[in-house]
Amino acid sequence: MDTTSVHRTTRHLTVDNRYAEILADELGVKLSTARTAFIGEPQREASAISGWALDNSTDAGERSRMIVAWARKNRRGAFRAVTDGDLAALGAGRL
Repeated sequence: MDTTSVHRTTRHLTVDNRYAEILADELGVKLSTARTAFIGEPQREASAISGWALDNSTDAGERSRMIVAWARKNRRGAFRAVTDGDLAALGAGRL
């Protein structure tokens, strides 16, 4: 039996539609809002931003604006800069 220690990390886990659904439910926002703000982002970071929004507002509408403003300001989620490689992959049907 191999006793080599395997270092596991969750850094590679990113927000997909399933995780966006969980975040939307937690925040009380529309699924499309959670997807816009968090799609493709690391799950840990998305959870931290969700926690920040929950800690700073009791209003779902305000939380919605907060997470989208965060994404827009930081060029994250759907606001992420598109690279030439992304465009090539999209054209090839890989995205």
